[in-house]
Amino acid sequence: MEEILLRLIEARNSFETYGFIDVYDANISLQKRVDELESMCKEYERQMLQLKGGAADGESRKSSSKKEAELRDRIEKLQDQLNERQKAELENSKKHTKISTELSELKELSSSNDLIMKQLRLEHAQANETIENLLSRIKESESSAFLLEQQNSDLKDAILKLQDDSSNLEKLNNELLGRFVNEKEKQMEEFNKMNIMLEHQQKEIDMLRSLRRQADEQVSRLENTSSIPKGDTDAVGNTDGKWEKKWDSVSVSVPSKPKFTIKAHLSDGICVRYDGSVGNFVVTAGSDGVIHVWDTCTGQLNATLRANSAQPVLGVDMNGGLVAGCSCDKMCRIWNLKSKRMIHQLVGHGSKVTSVRLSSDAKSVLTGSVDRTLKLWDVSRNTYKQLLTLNHDSAVYGVDMTSDSFTAVSGHLDGGLRCWDTRSGKRTLEISSIHTDCVTSVQFDPSNFTQILSCSRDSTLKIVDVRKNDVVKVFGHPKTTPSVVSLLSPTASFSPNGKYVAAGSGSTGKVFIWETHADSNNAPLKELKSHECGVEAVAWGRGGRSGQQVATIDKAGNLILW
Repeated sequence: MEEILLRLIEARNSFETYGFIDVYDANISLQKRVDELESMCKEYERQMLQLKGGAADGESRKSSSKKEAELRDRIEKLQDQLNERQKAELENSKKHTKISTELSELKELSSSNDLIMKQLRLEHAQANETIENLLSRIKESESSAFLLEQQNSDLKDAILKLQDDSSNLEKLNNELLGRFVNEKEKQMEEFNKMNIMLEHQQKEIDMLRSLRRQADEQVSRLENTSSIPKGDTDAVGNTDGKWEKKWDSVSVSVPSKPKFTIKAHLSDGICVRYDGSVGNFVVTAGSDGVIHVWDTCTGQLNATLRANSAQPVLGVDMNGGLVAGCSCDKMCRIWNLKSKRMIHQLVGHGSKVTSVRLSSDAKSVLTGSVDRTLKLWDVSRNTYKQLLTLNHDSAVYGVDMTSDSFTAVSGHLDGGLRCWDTRSGKRTLEISSIHTDCVTSVQFDPSNFTQILSCSRDSTLKIVDVRKNDVVKVFGHPKTTPSVVSLLSPTASFSPNGKYVAAGSGSTGKVFIWETHADSNNAPLKELKSHECGVEAVAWGRGGRSGQQVATIDKAGNLILW
């Protein structure tokens, strides 16, 4: 900045000074010329004086006068030239004065400029100092900003870490809380199940005592009866084909002839099931969407239960004064037998519900569906609750539960069996492809829950031992007649003591009874023929007041109580 101002001032001085150099030189030359002219005038005056005091003759006077005249002319010329010179000198002096004045002004201006330059230099120096200070401050600010950025980054990392720690702690807290709640719920469930089991065991004890009393009474009656010839009756039964009873620890009647033949439904009969509590009733359902409850003592209709739709009912069960029916409309309905009113309509399956079982205490219901799920429902309150959903990759066509309701079994479209823990929802056993076709019904052995009876469209019945995880018994139809279970949805049943199994033929209408402990696999103990068309379902109950235990229903809707 200082150098730029210096250059500007020098350029201005050169421009204002160099224009007067010629004037100054001309003034000096004029001054010399004036001095020369003055010296010449003085010389001419001296010569005139000499002429005035010189020669006396006339010629000299004439010549001197001529010279004097010439001199005077020359002096006048010189005087004029001098005057002109003086005028020019005066003008030059004026110009010189003016130039001097301007020069002095320029000097003053130059001095003022010098002062300004000094001031500017000072300001420039101050500005440089200020700039240096500012640069140093900028550097300090940049270093401070860098440190602040580092600190900010460290703080962000610390905050993120704290957030992660907080989220992890929150997750851990939620997990711990969930575990605590689950443990509490499991403990409460175990406690409730233990109470239920105790109640159920107490009921079973009472029932066994009652059965023991009935058996003792029957044994005493048989021992005291002397009017029946010995050749007509023995421990196995008579040989005239009219009625035959076999008595075990649980009283079991092997059927021999129909006791009641009932037109139960106008169209196809699909399922039949005995009352699980007292055994005095049998419930049937068909494709007409109607459920009928029959008295096994009289063969009379006790109740007619209807759903809101006319969809076929695919499965029924009855226990503890409740009747359950599942149908093709994706729902399962619960009725109170005493009031004959529907109390629950279980909604949750995504496809038709194929099978249903009530628990032994009638507080829960297990359903199986083509949507590949089993669902456990609580129906003990005014509003039902879905307790559990068990998923598999094959459609469900048959379900059953143990008397303690802790274990469930399901039969599937892929021919396999699966066992489930209803408390944890875990699969405890899987036997894949036990059958070559769809499993249509499953049942736990009432006397031994380690064995399961399965019925399939491949025309076989199989008993599976869950301890061995293998099939221990296979039953099939005699080779000379059509398949035993060539049905769309066949069912088979254990006897209450587990010593017999029964199934119906879907083509001939025969009912077959096998002994589970017999040596031969395929030879039926008994063949019953009273149906005119294929049998759809078979049920074997504990027997009520009348002792009637076996019921079958056929495709024409005819129910036979044997």
